[in-house]
Amino acid sequence: MILLRWHIPCQAPCCGYSCLGACLMKKYKLKTHKGTAKRIKFTGSGLALREHAARTKYRRKKRGEIVRSLKRQTRVADGDVGNIRRLLPYG
Repeated sequence: MILLRWHIPCQAPCCGYSCLGACLMKKYKLKTHKGTAKRIKFTGSGLALREHAARTKYRRKKRGEIVRSLKRQTRVADGDVGNIRRLLPYG
């Protein structure tokens, strides 16, 4: 009787099924985009936050309430969250 590859149970302690050795294959690490990691933070609920633009440029001309409002972080646009997730796989 000839045993084919998919009939041999997996030797890994994780499953014991015929997984074709997928759980024994090397998983490659995904690289984090360091420039994005310095600019974007994730909240506990998974929202992406970023700093406002133009916070330090021409600060003397701006009203105080404008400068103070630029200090607060804001959410990343919904259309950009997918790109951020790709750049920060472990974020």
